[in-house]
Amino acid sequence: MKRLVRLPGSPARSSADVDAELAFHLDGRIEELMARGMTRDDAEREAMRRFGDPATVRAEMERIDTDTRRRTAFRERVMELARDARFALRTLGRRPLYTGAILVTIALGVGANAAVFSAVHAVLRKPFEIPGIGRLAVVRDDFPRMGLRDAALSPLEALDLFDRKELFTTATAVGGEGATIEIDGVPTRASGAPTIGDFFGTFAVRPALGRTYRPEDSEMGRPRVVVLSHRLWTQLSADSAILGTTLRIGETPYEVIGVLPASFGYPRSALYWRPMTLDSTLLNQDKSRGTLITGFVGRMRDGLTVERLGGELRAIAEQWHRQYAAGYANVSDHTMMARSFVIAQAGELRPIVTALLVAVTLVLLLACANVASLQLVRAAGRARELAVRAALGAGRGAIARTLLVESTLLTVGGALLGLVAAQGAVRWVRALELSRYPVLNSLDLSAPVLAYTGGIAVLTGILVGVAPGLRAMRTDVSAALRDSGRGASGGASRHRLLRLSVVSQHALTLLLLVGAGLTMRSLDRLLRVDPGFAADDVVAFSVSLPQQSYTEGGQRLAFWRSFEERLRAIPGVQSVGFALGAPFTGSAGSTMYDLPGVPPMAGEPRRHANQAFVFGDYFRTMGIEIVRGRAITMADGAAGATVVVVDETLVRQSFGRADPIGASIVHGAEGTIVGVARSVKLADLTEGSHPLVYHNYGGVAGWVGSLTAVVRTSLPPAFLLKAAQRSLAELDPSIPIADGASLRERLDASLGPRRLSTRILGAFAGMSLVLALLGVYAVMSHVVSERSREIGIRTALGAQRSQIMAMVMREGMTMAVVGLAIGAGLFAALGRLMRALVYGVPVFDAATLVGASLLLVGAALGACWLPSRRAVRVDPAVTLKAD
Repeated sequence: MKRLVRLPGSPARSSADVDAELAFHLDGRIEELMARGMTRDDAEREAMRRFGDPATVRAEMERIDTDTRRRTAFRERVMELARDARFALRTLGRRPLYTGAILVTIALGVGANAAVFSAVHAVLRKPFEIPGIGRLAVVRDDFPRMGLRDAALSPLEALDLFDRKELFTTATAVGGEGATIEIDGVPTRASGAPTIGDFFGTFAVRPALGRTYRPEDSEMGRPRVVVLSHRLWTQLSADSAILGTTLRIGETPYEVIGVLPASFGYPRSALYWRPMTLDSTLLNQDKSRGTLITGFVGRMRDGLTVERLGGELRAIAEQWHRQYAAGYANVSDHTMMARSFVIAQAGELRPIVTALLVAVTLVLLLACANVASLQLVRAAGRARELAVRAALGAGRGAIARTLLVESTLLTVGGALLGLVAAQGAVRWVRALELSRYPVLNSLDLSAPVLAYTGGIAVLTGILVGVAPGLRAMRTDVSAALRDSGRGASGGASRHRLLRLSVVSQHALTLLLLVGAGLTMRSLDRLLRVDPGFAADDVVAFSVSLPQQSYTEGGQRLAFWRSFEERLRAIPGVQSVGFALGAPFTGSAGSTMYDLPGVPPMAGEPRRHANQAFVFGDYFRTMGIEIVRGRAITMADGAAGATVVVVDETLVRQSFGRADPIGASIVHGAEGTIVGVARSVKLADLTEGSHPLVYHNYGGVAGWVGSLTAVVRTSLPPAFLLKAAQRSLAELDPSIPIADGASLRERLDASLGPRRLSTRILGAFAGMSLVLALLGVYAVMSHVVSERSREIGIRTALGAQRSQIMAMVMREGMTMAVVGLAIGAGLFAALGRLMRALVYGVPVFDAATLVGASLLLVGAALGACWLPSRRAVRVDPAVTLKAD
């Protein structure tokens, strides 16, 4: 009986076969030896000697038998899968609309995920090709009471942190500068990075050519050396012979000692790196602790977290205040903070890509729900076919495998189409040239992105194939064959999965619609924000005077007067001004101020104000209104008068309703307030109000040689910049124009990521709405088809067409309302992710939620209307005859 219940290929049967085979061979050899004259005992011993150890032979034969059975089983499985694949391809080919709809749906879900994950990988995971990037931390100064957050460190603070070996294995501090260099004989403004500490060791970068400099090269008296970026090296010569040559940066000669690989680019704008010279001024403990010019990056020791590092830094700051009280006399609220280097580089892109990742995950789930519902509808329509196959002997597992193979083929095809779409989306983002965020200009479908896409495709295949497969395994063959010739009147349980898919699609779509609506309203509010100046028809560019050629303040004033006259002489130019710290061109920094005779008001924050140095007809050119008093004039500039203009924010915080005209202010130097200007946005339309003091450039001309020229003109920006360069060359051909652009372009560039996120979320919302409509239509059409017998009976009993339509519409709208309720609840839980993307609109905005709900309800009504129209056309005579 035991042998009867064993499977043909079972291990017990296989072992018995091996024993029988061994006995057969042994008996044959024994008989052969006995035929040669041996006795039976001698023949048995000789046969066993020649045959070997039976246990060893038995094990080898069992291994061979097992391997053979496995190979056979594998070939059979491959052949079965191949048959299923051919059958699935034929089946899908006969229904091109169904196949195309699923392929496009999967392509949208997978492609959107691949495109967004490429941005997530570039921004949040690996913005630079730096080994061990996760161990890098950024340290910043923090002055909460002054409103000066996330500030650079002073060189002295950086030097002190270098000695904290219990915190950092290596560390560096990096500054920023702009200088004129010659490329192909043409003076060009280039960005550089002066560093102290072990810059190249901290970032684990080796030169592509030559060598790098060492930390001690920042000491006074050391030779001046420079390391070039790969891009600058290519522009200069692309030849290894450049090593040892002299490159003039500004008017200072530097020896070129190395070239970095093309894969390295921190800071991203840097074209060269040089040691920052630590002179006695920067090393003055009493005066230079507040010279905030360096960004500190350290490689944390193993086991140290960013959170723990932050606590250590706060303790160090307290120690510095006790040890160097004179250096921190005016900054008692100073502390330090730490954050991950990757997060610091992500900046304001971090919440944007995080929100997009959540949105694209919702799109994928929506696509899966849509495809699953289409598959369920398709499987229900194939009930008779599957029942016939089951009746002919096909097992439920084989039927489920066929459906899974079909889903896999659809998923793979959709994923390949999705990769093509993702590549197109990545190219589109790169084509936007978001200069403010160069990381977005280097997006690509790298190996991690492709691996992520492959995982998403596998997950999608499982999600869209499991439900139809499980339903097929539970199919009642006799019921399916009995009901195949007539309409069914199945209850709610039969359509539970379909209804669940529709509800989930409505919920996810509402989330995306609300998110897109919030970003659109927020962008609209931003576009209406008054920046405080008239950006249209204003072109800005920077000019830097060589320090060795223009050493005196009088020389510099004379240059700017001559340049201003030449610019005004260009036809189409209306007015010209100059400034250090003009809006959206870079800030001149923030400094504490004091008002002699005006004590602090109740609740007034620590007195700290941004500063700008202006010359020429700056206020009229910028369209900054002087609301009280007068502006700084050219006469003030020529005389070097100590007059200042303050903005409305400073007056509101420090003067209240008192008249500030004629009051003295100490902001670096002492001056007299002669006017009050409207407050302006300096770098971002979302920034809060911060006091600003305009100084007369004539008072600082002796040490400030770089200004931004602003020109109000009717000329196109490109034409004006060329004319300005010709005018500048007439004065000094060695000075180039840099960073030329209209103020409107600069404003638009600041909104680039918000515009991008709005477009992407809008596209996701549109896709989700279309997918939801397709899902609702498919499900309701299937429901009408399955309830045709019931509808026929109702009609025969006197039901009106309006009642039939109302019945179908009611079922569809019930699912929509449930989905909206769930979607609203989900948004209440996830809405906080939108805070960084929203400006001027509350995250939980009732108007946006109601508007999105009404849009989705209207779309659902349209999707239910066509099936309901078909329902009222059901002929009861034909339906009942089918019984």
